Amino acid sequence: MRLSVALVTPSPELDGLDTLLTAGNYETFVIDSIDGAYSEIRHLQPDVVVLALDFEECAGCRLLSMLKFDSTTSDIPVVTSTGPFVASWIDRNVRQPRRLVRSSSLACSYNASF
Repeated sequence: MRLSVALVTPSPELDGLDTLLTAGNYETFVIDSIDGAYSEIRHLQPDVVVLALDFEECAGCRLLSMLKFDSTTSDIPVVTSTGPFVASWIDRNVRQPRRLVRSSSLACSYNASF
């Protein structure tokens, strides 16, 4: 089973994650603009969203809130990050969702419940 990942980032550091995820047999969708990201995610319905919070004026946080309050997207796990290195977190927690691993370098929301 090939998992789909929507990567929402304005950061070149996270853009390299697309290559890593593709090599790991994930189907990736890079969304590099916060404008329209919400409607794209609603349309794509990915298995997981990786959301960089380094958009201007807390736009990433607003997008996270919109995704979690919308009944059509609230069940999609969202990994938030201010930097790279989230592919292993996705692999551990999406492929084996009963085992949630927290990382000090990664703030995450997994189905909006801890």
